[in-house]
Formats: sequence, C-alpha cells, structure tokens
Amino acid sequence: MVSCRNTTYVYTTDYPPYYQYQPLHSPSHPTYIIQQQSSPGSVDEDTSAQLGHTTRASPATIQWLINNYEPADGTSLPRCTLYSHYIKHCNENKLEPVNAASFGKLIRSVFHGLRTRRLGTRGNSKYHYYGIRIKPDSPLNRGLNTSMSVNEDYTHAQMITSAQHINQMHNRNNTSRRPAMAAGPLGARTAANVTIIESNAPHSHSNNSSTSPSPGYTPNAQSNHGSSFQPYQNQSSNSSSNGENCAEMDREILGDGEVPQVPIPDMQGLENFLQPLGLNLQHAMRFIEGYTANCGEVLECVKQLQFEAVEECWVTFWQPENDQEEMEDDECAASEKSSKGLSQIQLFRLCTVPQMQTFVQNMDFAFYQVIAEVLIPDVLSSSMSSTLTTQIRNFAKSLEVQLKKAMQGAPDVIQKKKLVAVRMLAQSLRRYTSLNHLATAARGVLQKPDQIQQMYQDFNRVDISNVQDQAGWVCDCDPVLVSNLQSDFRENLQKQKTLEQWAEWMEAVVDQV
Repeated sequence: MVSCRNTTYVYTTDYPPYYQYQPLHSPSHPTYIIQQQSSPGSVDEDTSAQLGHTTRASPATIQWLINNYEPADGTSLPRCTLYSHYIKHCNENKLEPVNAASFGKLIRSVFHGLRTRRLGTRGNSKYHYYGIRIKPDSPLNRGLNTSMSVNEDYTHAQMITSAQHINQMHNRNNTSRRPAMAAGPLGARTAANVTIIESNAPHSHSNNSSTSPSPGYTPNAQSNHGSSFQPYQNQSSNSSSNGENCAEMDREILGDGEVPQVPIPDMQGLENFLQPLGLNLQHAMRFIEGYTANCGEVLECVKQLQFEAVEECWVTFWQPENDQEEMEDDECAASEKSSKGLSQIQLFRLCTVPQMQTFVQNMDFAFYQVIAEVLIPDVLSSSMSSTLTTQIRNFAKSLEVQLKKAMQGAPDVIQKKKLVAVRMLAQSLRRYTSLNHLATAARGVLQKPDQIQQMYQDFNRVDISNVQDQAGWVCDCDPVLVSNLQSDFRENLQKQKTLEQWAEWMEAVVDQV
C-alpha cells in the first residue's frame, strides 16, 4: 500500500464541477467519463488557451476540414453546427467520432488562431468559433437558403428568429436545453443531441415549416419553400421587436424587491461631528433621503434590465451638478440647498462622519442582497435565458469599475466601504449564475432514466463498507450517519428524483450534520 505521504490526490476542491455523467461506449469497460468543463467565468480567457498536443484524427477528417472550412476574420460558426457536420461526416465515412471537447481541440489544431465568442439567442448554441467560415463551394452549403449562406448575416438571422426559438424553448424537453452559462459542451455529444440543437439553428428553417411563420420570412416564401428573406430594412425592424420581446420575457421572471428600510443614524452626538464641518442635521437628513432615493433609481434600472443606466444613477448622486455653485452667504446657501440638495463638497464631508459611513454600509449590504434576489429569485430555475445570464455576469464584471468612476474624488474611507459591498454583490451574482448553469446541466442528466439506472447499478457494486473502513479514520465520521446517507442516496437514484428533490435532500443533510 502506498503511504499517505506519497499519495497523489486527483480530485481536489478546486476541480470545476461542470460535467456530464455519460457511459463510455465500450463493452470491455463499463465505466463512465466525467469530462472537465470550463468555468462560466473563464469564457474571456478561452482565447488564450493553447493546445498541448494535436488531437488524434484520421487523415480523411483533417482533409475534410480543410476542404470545407477556411479562416475568415469577422465571421463565426456555432460549435454545435460544426460538430453536427463532423458527426455527419463520420457517419458517411464509417468513422468513430470523438466527443465535442476533443473535436474542439482538433479544429483548433487545424485552424490556428480560432477564438471563442458567445453569440446568438437562447435555444441555440451560445458559443461560436470566431474566425472561421464554410467555404462558398463547400457541399455543406447545399440545402441552405440560396439568398443567404451560412456565413453571411448569420448573427442577424439569429436575431430575427429569436422570438420563434423562445416560444419553442418553453415546450422543449429540458434534456435538449443547453446550460445557460456553459463555457463548453457538456461531455460527449451524441448524434441525437446534436440533431436537436441543430434543428433550432437559424439556417434550419425547413424543419420549422409547420410552426408559425418566422418574423424574417414572407408567407409566400414559406408556402413555396423558397425561404427568401424580406428586405433588410424589414429585418431590422423585426429584429428590434424580437429583442424587445426577449427582454420582456426576461423581465417577467425577475423577482420582486423594494429598497430596504435601514435605521437612520442616532442623531444624538451627530451634531458634534457636523458643526466643525459647517453642516447641520438637515444636511444629514438630506443625505439619507437622497441616498435612499438613489437606491430606488438603481433598483428600477435593474428591474428594467437597463444595467448601463446604473452608472449614470451613481454619477448623478456622487457628482451633483450644483457643486460648482458658490453661494454669497450662509443664509442663501441654507435656503437654496434645501431644494437643490447637497453640493459635492457637503456630500463628501458628510461621508467622513462615522455615523453616515455606517448608514451607507448597512444600506449597501441590505440593498445589494435585494438586487441579487430580484435578478435571480430561484437559483435552480430552468427559465433563465442565456441572454439574461450573460447580462447579469457582464453587469457583475462592470460594477466595481462603474462605482470607482462615479465616486472619483470621494473620501477614501467611504470608497473602500462601498467597494467592499459592491464586490460582494458581484461575487454573489457570479456564484448564482454559475449555480444556475450547474443546475441546468444536472437537470439534463437527471432527466435521462437510462443514465440514472446505470448509475444506480454501478453504485450498488461499490463496496461502501470497505471504503468507510479505510477512509473513516481520516474524517472521523459517524458510521450511522454515513450508512443513512448511503441508503438515502441509493434510494434517490432508484426513485429517479428530480433536481428540486435532490436539492431538498441535500439541504436536509446539511441541516442534519
């Protein structure tokens, strides 16, 4: 037995929990593959990923890639589209296809410099290879609309068909739903899965002829199977309306929330801090009222998904326009400021008062929790679109920068306190969106009875007692508790419980421990 000192531990707490449970299709090895996935937050770094080796592939496959694709700046293709083409190629040539992750390494080894971008609408593949296109003379272009190839106006075609895809998504089985924040394919894709995703691609309109007309088509075009698009200006108006419909559907799933009621500072002793600064209790009350009102404006922007307006709200409060107005005397200042608010000098002076700093910090912590609950009311929800998830993550990334810009010139002490709170909000939003992505991936696995049944059979073959005897002394666990957890876990697999039921069980386990 190898001593613990020399043991190499493979699974650590840092291992990304984005995977799909799939059997390895080999009669001699009835095991499973757990494929590591990129974290949703690593999309931006995907472009710097380097291949350590060239993926094994037949010469016919490499030649097929060269014959049908070419590098091209400013164009992109969905990952699922390329992979479906590859699956079809393997079926036609009786080749065994690799999984989607290995295919990604293969195509990057053939076409250097490919980058990954998140494009499109929910219901489609959200990740694209940027810098590649199908050759104009490629057979892959056959069957597509004669007036538009797969490379031309691809993004625009996605926009004008977004409403149709959104309606289809609500009726689609969750097993074919792509995780909202998946940074890559979840494990090896089967040909059936690729077909499901491919049928929703913008260029597969022939499969949707029985559904309601797409906004980008004319009725005559569909009846004659001509699939011709309307003029460009009509597409622009339709895509704008579809974008509004998409945003409206995203707003419908948001939670309710109001600006929290935070106790105001104790006025006793506050005046002693204000008088040396040339201020009084009225200035403090105007600050509290103005800060609370500003939080209400920010919350309204969040509820309308107008994240770009949040910075403007902050700038309006912290950089007031009346800071340049110099008053001739104190009496004039007192009467005029009561209606106009506080100058920036008065604002910043108030921020040096400990009681006001405490109020701002308490308000921020409570208010940012409200924002998180409004944007993600249910972390296990399956109705969050990838568009909304992307908006939330981008909003989280920009929060700190926007706040620093708005608070230029403010005292360092108040900036530090507010930055601590806004970083916690950004971290919470990233964590919630990542959990939602994981929930979507797990739901897709839990809704496959054959895989759950295979898991159940494999779990029964594991000698848990032996494992507990060898590892129990390390963690000093209660044997009775471990036995109960083992029985409950086996029972949950046997009953093929839903994601929500698994979550309830895990919550009960945490409470019990």
